[in-house]
Amino acid sequence: MSNLFKDSESYDGILKATCILEHSFEEIVKGVAEKFFNVMAKNFVSEVNSITHSNRKRKMDTNKRSNEMKINKLSEN
Repeated sequence: MSNLFKDSESYDGILKATCILEHSFEEIVKGVAEKFFNVMAKNFVSEVNSITHSNRKRKMDTNKRSNEMKINKLSEN
C-alpha cells in the first residue's frame, strides 16, 4: 500500500504511524480490508447459492408432489 503513496510524505507518515504496541496503521488497514473483502465475498457466494438452489426446487404444490411420488413408487413395483 505504501507504494501507492511513496511520493507523498504526509501519506507515508500516516501509514507508518504506530500505536503503543508497535502495530502500524498500514497493517490495521490491510487487516480491515481483508476482513471486509471476505465478508462481501461470502455474502456474494451465499446469494448465488440461494439462487441456484431455488431454481433446482420443484415448483409443484406439496399435495401434488406427494401424490405423484406415491404413484411413481407404486408403478415401479
